Amino acid sequence: MRKCLLFTLLLLLLVGVKTLHAEQIEAQILKVVDGDTVRVSIAGEKKPVRVRLYGIDAPEKNQPAGPESSEALARLLPVGSAVSLDVVNRDNYGRLVAIITRQGEHESANARQVSDGWAWYWSRYCKRPLCDDWKGSAEAAKAAGLGLWGGDHPVAPWDWRRQKRR
Repeated sequence: MRKCLLFTLLLLLLVGVKTLHAEQIEAQILKVVDGDTVRVSIAGEKKPVRVRLYGIDAPEKNQPAGPESSEALARLLPVGSAVSLDVVNRDNYGRLVAIITRQGEHESANARQVSDGWAWYWSRYCKRPLCDDWKGSAEAAKAAGLGLWGGDHPVAPWDWRRQKRR
């Protein structure tokens, strides 16, 4: 009987840990770093946490449309706003990579940056089923000349970074 109870408690603990890991993290926006990165405050964390928006890539700060992309994200996620982070993983720089949704909103900031034309859908890293929707939104934004697509020959951020390294 005692072994059965211990086994059941252990099983519940393991299931609980897995469920907890899958839950969303509540946070507060402290700063918009650029068009695809924010700094947030998470309860229980002593230091601010950098979060990269999953599945998108926005122009760099020193790239054409970079400042405008940052401003667009700042309008979507104003300083002090409460957000939910659906954490996907950590990147090579130690940042959380997440889908960020402002509380009270239904559409993520990731999706809005793409549909408003301020970021590229990043097929190299966007592997969830919702990425198909983002791909369609990116194509529609480009066709409509929204955001950065209104400029002359936008350069994808991954190409811009590669050119700058040379």
